[in-house]
Amino acid sequence: MTNEESSGSRWDQKQVSVWLTRRRKEKLQALAASLPGAPTPIDAIDKALELATTPLFVPASEIDAARETREASAETIAAIGQLEARLLAALSASDKNADQTARQIHDRVERVHEIAEDMRAMMAAAVDDDFDEELGGQPREASAVSIGDWLRATAKALGEPTPKSMLARAAWRSKTRASGTFVSMDFLCQIVAVDGARAQSAALPSLVRVELIEAGSPLSRLDSFSAVCFSCSLSPSGSWQIAAHSIDKQGKLGAVVGSFAA
Repeated sequence: MTNEESSGSRWDQKQVSVWLTRRRKEKLQALAASLPGAPTPIDAIDKALELATTPLFVPASEIDAARETREASAETIAAIGQLEARLLAALSASDKNADQTARQIHDRVERVHEIAEDMRAMMAAAVDDDFDEELGGQPREASAVSIGDWLRATAKALGEPTPKSMLARAAWRSKTRASGTFVSMDFLCQIVAVDGARAQSAALPSLVRVELIEAGSPLSRLDSFSAVCFSCSLSPSGSWQIAAHSIDKQGKLGAVVGSFAA
């Protein structure tokens, strides 16, 4: 039997056996820790396949270069204005007899306008902030939203049905001491995939805060990575279980470097 025939026959099988080497087992267990409930090795393998086949279309180098400046904020706000203008133009050009279509477009314009106002306020605060990257005792003006609020708002904006999982590319922006041995960390986050599929439209990046991280934990050292990916899964209780993955220069997911709930 040739190698081609042997390989083809294996793909026709419905079951194969895989040795769980120590290294393979540790990686699967780390991935399983980010899943809700009591995940099995098969659940971890399925999650690994989902992450491995989800394209992250924003290169890490672009995230690294995305520091907020007044010029960049002006361009973003202008882009939001253009989007509003196009939607309003589509509304005015719609057939007056198509009442249902006009109402749908109007609702979308209103939702984009609300999101745009929130984004303007958030980005204006981010521009005025110095993005101090050192741990210090001086309090800093709050300009970021909590990651839990951001995930819930993003899921609501996506509409029904509520997504069960989302992937967000995140670039570290600042870290400050919160209280005692805890720190808070800010990330510039952008949704890149929803329920295992690439996001249809790239939402604007948002400044998101992760609160009360133990200063000595691996999660507190995410500032040592050029970019990370937050794998977010909705639990039955309504909270979000989040696993942070490192990202290499090719944009591929690496190992889990921390996990938390929001």
